[in-house]
Formats: sequence, C-alpha cells, structure tokens
Amino acid sequence: MKTITAGDYTVEFDINKRVYEHWKEIYHKPDNPMSEMAQFKIYIQHKMEERFSKMEDQGYDGPWEGPGDKKIHIAQITFAFHNQDIINMLKKRGTLIKTEKWEKVDALNDKIDDSLKNEKLLNELQHPCSVFLTMESEEGHNRAVMYN
Repeated sequence: MKTITAGDYTVEFDINKRVYEHWKEIYHKPDNPMSEMAQFKIYIQHKMEERFSKMEDQGYDGPWEGPGDKKIHIAQITFAFHNQDIINMLKKRGTLIKTEKWEKVDALNDKIDDSLKNEKLLNELQHPCSVFLTMESEEGHNRAVMYN
C-alpha cells in the first residue's frame, strides 16, 4: 500500500534577499499586531496561490467541478533561515552541558553572545532564505514543481 506524506506535496523555493527586502519596503505594516513573518507568510500564500491557480490544468485531480474549484490551495508554509552556525554552536553547547564541561560551556556561551552581537549575522538569522510550500492537492504540487 502506498503511503502519502506531507513531503510528497511539498516544494522548496529559494527566497532572494531582494524579494524579501522589496516586500518589506512595500507591503510590511510595522503597526500590524501580526509578526513580520506572519505577514510575509500571508503575502507568499496569496501570491503563490494566485500564480499556481492561473497555470494550465495538468489533470492530476480529475475534472474541475465548477468555476470556484480552480483555485490551488497551499496547506502549509514553513520558512528556513541561515541559522546553521548558531544551531551547531547550540548543539555543541548541549553536549558540553551533558558531559558537565562547565568551563567550556562558559567559553562557548561567550562565543554565542559575540556572534549574536554581529549585526550582519543577526540580519541573516531574521531573513528567510527559502520557503517550503505544502500543497493541498497533487494538482497543486505539480503546478508548483513546474513553476519552480
């Protein structure tokens, strides 16, 4: 029996730094109580669903039932960030704590603090570098793959 998972309907798209900065300048509302990432997520969902829905039907989901059924829907959006350096340091810190090497923990804590004071690194940690879109249907997934 075939098992279908969310990974079967998920497509990764890179997010160019220019695209994110453009969105931030034009569409981001700092006075909105929603977080910056929540606002960006809604923007991405709206734009990508609109683009995928305009693409030619690939026939994966059978015939459409009516005019309102042609919209392609995204089920889940997840962002990825350039945070591998911090994650690796935190993993190392966890190992040091587990092995009770407290003097090394203190030194690594200082290194982590110094890294987070680096404005360039801090910006990298806060800007998404890619997005994973999980589509609601096989039709949506195949259109997303074609679009990508």
